[in-house]
Parts: sequence; structure tokens; C-alpha cells
Amino acid sequence: MPSYSQKYPNILLPLKEKLPTEIGSLISEGKAEEAKKLILAYLQDSSPLMRERLEIEIERLNRLGYEYPFSFDEAFRALRKDIWDLREEELHELIKRGCIDFIILEGSLRIHRRFKANTYWLCGDLKQRKRAKNDERSDAGEVVLKWRAERVLKAAKEKGGGFVLPLKYHVKASISLRNPAHQYGEVVRVWVPLPRDETTNISVRILDASKKPKYIAPPDHPQRTVYFELEGEEREVWIEYTFVSRGFHVEIDPKEAYIDTESEVYREYTSERPPHIAFTEPLRKLAEEITRGASTPYEKVKRIWEWVTGNVRYTYAKDYL
Repeated sequence: MPSYSQKYPNILLPLKEKLPTEIGSLISEGKAEEAKKLILAYLQDSSPLMRERLEIEIERLNRLGYEYPFSFDEAFRALRKDIWDLREEELHELIKRGCIDFIILEGSLRIHRRFKANTYWLCGDLKQRKRAKNDERSDAGEVVLKWRAERVLKAAKEKGGGFVLPLKYHVKASISLRNPAHQYGEVVRVWVPLPRDETTNISVRILDASKKPKYIAPPDHPQRTVYFELEGEEREVWIEYTFVSRGFHVEIDPKEAYIDTESEVYREYTSERPPHIAFTEPLRKLAEEITRGASTPYEKVKRIWEWVTGNVRYTYAKDYL
């Protein structure tokens, strides 16, 4: 049976290649258009690996306008809808504090498209000034989720661990375009997420779709989707499907836990996959510091988990390129 890396090659490996100095300098200065022109000139005489690296960089630069759509004034107006007494000086201060992700693009400050949610996560003191929206559905959802988790935990303990309390979901998922497909000048490619058919989510069945998909990813694909192409006047796709989701919990005896270094699971989840998963020297030193004195694999994992949850704050990120 092929391993994960054999089934899904690391297509972003070329990102390990360092960009030519001239191109890197233009990008760091926010001169994306000049950088793209220079990249096109470099493409002809580059090695195959560097050519891939440069092509990925063009794609990344093309996305910057989408990822960072807001000017300072636009971001200020958007945030002031939530915080009515916000002042411009405060927004400058939030940027200085690292609460707001921004770049300089073609000489202008541009702010990340999901900066509002990130700001509340990164600078929690701002939350208390946020205008309450009384979203009863959101509040109810949190209550139901907590209730569900407690029931799963109780049922699994009574059973001795494993899968419990299956729930069947009926979902209709759609993606819409602002304009008809033909206005974009090319075929519009759309990927609609679909659950993996594996241990927790099972019996995934597509019932209907707005049109015939071009491709449906296999049940075990790590990022499973249904792929469509839109043309002409088309501006929406949807799929309707059902699946069964099972709760899971198992008690672990810290003294009995061990690592099977020969297993495929171990090899897959402890391997480097650069550029995003790379065991750099600073990372190795940090891991050593966190786990120093831990006597069992369980204790090491627990310490790493506690360090991550205590020091890494979740935010919406730009595309992983």
C-alpha cells in the first residue's frame, strides 16, 4: 500500500528554493508588479526546480490583492461598525502591536481580509468594547456542542472507550459567484468540500448536485472535495449529501502508552514536509526544552500540547504559499 507521501507528492517543495536577490528585494519592498515582470524574464533561463519556484511566486503575488483588500480607512470604517468609539490613533496602535496583519503593496498599506476576527483573537482586550450582536443561534450552537461533548464522554466511558452516539447529517453546500462565469474570461473552477469517509465520519453519500461534477476526490483523500467547472451564465454550484458522524473517546494509561517507530502512522506524522513542516534547529531546541525531564512518551506529548495551546494563538491566515 502506498504511503501518504507517495499518494500525495509535496507539490510545494520548490518553495525551498531561494528567490534571486533582485526579485526578493522587490517583493520585500511591496513592488509586486515589478517583481512579476522580472520573474518572467528569469523563467527562460532557470532550472526546472527554480522555474517551478518562480511560477508559484507569480501565483502568490497575484493573490496579494485578494488577501489584503482593505486600505487603512476602509479597515477603520469596518472595525468601527463593531466598536463605535474607535479612534484612528487606536487603529495605528493595533497595527504596531501586531494585532492587525498588513503588508505594503505598491506603496500603500493593505490590511488582511479577515483582520476583524484576528484582531479580537490577538488583542483580547478589544473584545469588551465590541458591540453585542445578540446572535442567539451562535449562543445556542455553543450550548449544544458542549452538551454533545459531555454525552459522548459519558457514553464512551460507560462502554469502555471507542465510537459512540452516531448522528446522521443531511447537508446542502453551495458556492456562488458574484457575476456569471463568462465575465471572468475563463472557465471558473470550483471545489466544494466533502467529508472524508473514514473512522469518525462514515457512510458519506452524495444525493444530488446542481450539475455533474468533473471530479469527486476519493473517500480517503486528506482534503476531500467535489470539483466543478462553471461557464456561460452559470454562477452557482451546490451538492446535497448525507453522512454519519460518530463521537469518540478512549481513556489512555500514561504508563502504558508507547511509540511504534516502525508503523506507517509514525512515519507519516513525524516526517518533514518542507517548506511548511521543517525541523529547524530552533524548533528542535524548543522541543528539547519543553520535554526536558519527561520520562514517558505520553508526558512529552502532553507538555508539547500544553505549550502550543498556551503560547500559539489561532488566527485566520493568508493562503499557504
